[in-house]
Amino acid sequence: DIPSEGMLHSYLLTIIFNRTAFCPILMQKLFLSLLVIGLFLTAFIPVETQALNSLGGPIRFEELESDDNIGFDDRADFKWILFNNGTSTYTVVFGVEDISGGKQWKIPVTKQAKVLYPGDWAEIDYTVYSPKDWRGDDLATFNFVFIFEDMATGTYSYVNITKTLDIEVDLQTWDATELLSDFPFPDFMHTSWVYFSLMALFWIIVVVLILFVFDPVLREVTTKSMTEIDEMILEIVRGPILWLIIGFAIVSTLELLHLPNVVAHYLELAFSLFLIVITTWVFFNIFKDVVIFYGHNIAKRRDEEFDNVLLPVLEKLGAVVIVLGGLVFLLKSLGIDVSVFLAGMGIAGLVIAFAAQDTLSNFFSGIFLITDRPFKTGDIIILDDTNVYEVKHVGMRTTRLYHAAAHQMVVYPNNKLANSRVINLVLPDEQFKTRVEVGVSYDSDSKKVEEVLMDVACSHPDILTDENHRPFVRFNDFGDSALDFRIHFWVSDVKKHWGVRNDIRHLIHERFRKEGIEIPFPQRDLHIRSDVKTKGEGNSP
Repeated sequence: DIPSEGMLHSYLLTIIFNRTAFCPILMQKLFLSLLVIGLFLTAFIPVETQALNSLGGPIRFEELESDDNIGFDDRADFKWILFNNGTSTYTVVFGVEDISGGKQWKIPVTKQAKVLYPGDWAEIDYTVYSPKDWRGDDLATFNFVFIFEDMATGTYSYVNITKTLDIEVDLQTWDATELLSDFPFPDFMHTSWVYFSLMALFWIIVVVLILFVFDPVLREVTTKSMTEIDEMILEIVRGPILWLIIGFAIVSTLELLHLPNVVAHYLELAFSLFLIVITTWVFFNIFKDVVIFYGHNIAKRRDEEFDNVLLPVLEKLGAVVIVLGGLVFLLKSLGIDVSVFLAGMGIAGLVIAFAAQDTLSNFFSGIFLITDRPFKTGDIIILDDTNVYEVKHVGMRTTRLYHAAAHQMVVYPNNKLANSRVINLVLPDEQFKTRVEVGVSYDSDSKKVEEVLMDVACSHPDILTDENHRPFVRFNDFGDSALDFRIHFWVSDVKKHWGVRNDIRHLIHERFRKEGIEIPFPQRDLHIRSDVKTKGEGNSP
């Protein structure tokens, strides 16, 4: 148990530097010179050491804390108190050496140096950390070395304390050992195999009850319910839940046999992977068969675009997210660091987003148009160019508009359409308010003209005449050649307002002819006034 020569050299260096820290500058230079000489000599002459315990020396050790068994990603704490029962002052240097060759243990670098005066005491504590997962090493052996220098004589002595740590794989299941040990069984039954048999019998009974009691009862209850969602969810989860219970039963039962670490580790890993796969499968099918199913039903009653355009995108996106989430948890369970993978995906996403920013802009604008719904298929809208369009289809990248006046199908990018001023003629409803202007001669009776125009408007079947939408006539202005009137009315369907305005003009012309109301031609009377006098008038110049 003699520490290596290199360790002693390192500890001696620590002692020397600690001591020179309290010396003046000249003394530090002297110690540094001696240090160089000492390093040269120690390269050829081994340091003379002796075991302190063999001297029955004055330093007494008392161990306050020491861990022997820990789990993965755990810590082991050690603590000692050193008492100086002698008359000399000692400098104590403490260090740790892993002599088992374990590469997965985290051993903090430390060189604790303390001064023990006669009758004084010091506390030494240290912590090591076990690997995060099993890498094939169950045991780790550490050599804790204490180097003492007698300040009076300059002699060195040491104490080695060797500690072996054992990693125990604790299966993350229900440990029934404590429960079974409290039962008043005969002594010969308190064995691992008896516990194993009893636990296996218990889980067999549980599975039988689930299959032949609980499952039929749940099926009967869900069949009598008013909705289909409980039946759909039960059909999806009943099989996976049963398999999870069976897997949990196998692992928790085998745990009672105190399996070797390697077997327990792989058993726990297999159960974790099985749990992740089953959970991912359940979420995927609930999303696909329940969420999307009800989404289609709701969309069919409310919005065709949401059903035909957005739902397929959400279905694919949700499936990808669920599968990727399950894959990430699967890789983490296997001990694979997914942070680099996720960071790479993030960088790749930024590159793709930058390269396809126009496409993504149209895509998200399409989502906005579908969810915010400023218009829908069949609506009549007016854009910034003042043209009137009928919406034919709202897609994820573009929207198709029909220009009836030119008989053209116009394809608009969604990002351009989302940033444009849109007038929806069918909102808040499909009723549309419009007007027709007409002029009559100055000889006409204005009151009679108003009555005729009201009769014409109320006689048309597509013009609303209820209290809230009754037509009205306004004597608008005195024109250059006519009295200007406007008739305002509501059309029941915005798509008919062009035809209704045409009909109203024909009816007005016909009624005016019958009533003798003249629609004058544009005319202007010129009156010329002259102040020039004729010959013979006035005084001659």
